[in-house]
Amino acid sequence: MTDFLSTNLVLAHEEKRLEALRRYALMDTPREAAFERMVKMAARIYRVPIAMVTLMDRERHWFKASVGVDLTENARALSFCDYTLLEDGVLTVPDVLQDPRFRDYPVVSGLGIRFYAGAPLRTQDGYNIGTLCLYDYVPHPNGLTPDEKRTLEDLAAATMDDIEARRVVGRALEAESDVKRLHQNQKRFVDDAAHELRAPLTAIRGNLEWVRSRPELPHQQRSEALEDALEEAYRLERLVGDMLTLARGENAPAPPQVPLELYALLRDALQEAQHLTDSHTLELEDSGPIERQTCWTLGHSDGLKQVLLILLENALRYTPAGGRVLLSLHTLEGVAEVRVLDNGIGISSADLARVFERFYRASGSRERNPVGSGLGLAIAKDIVGAHRGSLTLESEAGKGTVAILRLTLHRVPETAF
Repeated sequence: MTDFLSTNLVLAHEEKRLEALRRYALMDTPREAAFERMVKMAARIYRVPIAMVTLMDRERHWFKASVGVDLTENARALSFCDYTLLEDGVLTVPDVLQDPRFRDYPVVSGLGIRFYAGAPLRTQDGYNIGTLCLYDYVPHPNGLTPDEKRTLEDLAAATMDDIEARRVVGRALEAESDVKRLHQNQKRFVDDAAHELRAPLTAIRGNLEWVRSRPELPHQQRSEALEDALEEAYRLERLVGDMLTLARGENAPAPPQVPLELYALLRDALQEAQHLTDSHTLELEDSGPIERQTCWTLGHSDGLKQVLLILLENALRYTPAGGRVLLSLHTLEGVAEVRVLDNGIGISSADLARVFERFYRASGSRERNPVGSGLGLAIAKDIVGAHRGSLTLESEAGKGTVAILRLTLHRVPETAF
């Protein structure tokens, strides 16, 4: 039992050590001057022909910098440095031929290595991810003096400082890139929003100015102009509302998520969508009592209901009168899949690639739906992303569209039945 626990602890520590290694993103990167200078300095100080800065992956021993050898990596199982990872300080092997752990290694018989010393590269949270190591072709019977060991430890610590600094610089550059990308996205959003707002405002102003400047207009023409202005005002109201929804979604903390019974949520959304049409068939496919009872997820009911209504409204909007929209729910391998299927006009492949972009509207959609904002699917995508789900569309022009919403299943609450 003790051996089993010890083995598990070693394996768990190794996984965390590998995670620490990967966060520095150093494996298989090009040579860098700071590390090259370090190995050259170590070789001079200790008067050895070979010095290396190495990193230890799961199966291989990779050399970030080296002097005196042309190799770039070695199998971990044949590496002296694998033992150094187990040390708190310097590991010294004065004569490898006298050490049963190493005397049969290929680098001993093939390259003639006789001496080894290595200090671990230790992260700030205590994981040894690699080494600063020395090799010689002749034994060093007396090994290293205490001062020499401390110096090697200091050089290893300085190497680790370079690694940490490299990571900090990398994160700073990444943050700078993110800021630039955010600025570009904001600028594009403002430009697109200004363009979209300008159209209804221009229409409203044009109609009102025409009515004001033509007092002799017949009543019917005056009414038509005012009706056009009112429709554009409704469109403007909706556009502003959708923009505020996006802004709130990006800047507000995520709403609390609770267990939700998905079939009931679909039923409520479908009932509300019935008010949007009197010329289409809207159906909810019966998933069967067992699947309905086990179909729960963690989520925010208002947010997910808004997603469903956006998908249903889109399906109705682009399906001619007399068409059919089907809502279905199924489960597979821990995932709930909701589908909104219509037999409408479909979406071309060129448009399909861009339908989730803000303000993007497919070819001809402005003529078919002049009041739309072009933000509905972008809002839906953001909400689904906050639920760690996925939302995709499959479509072909003239053959209808299916929207596919996938959410992680949640264990059914014991109080549900």
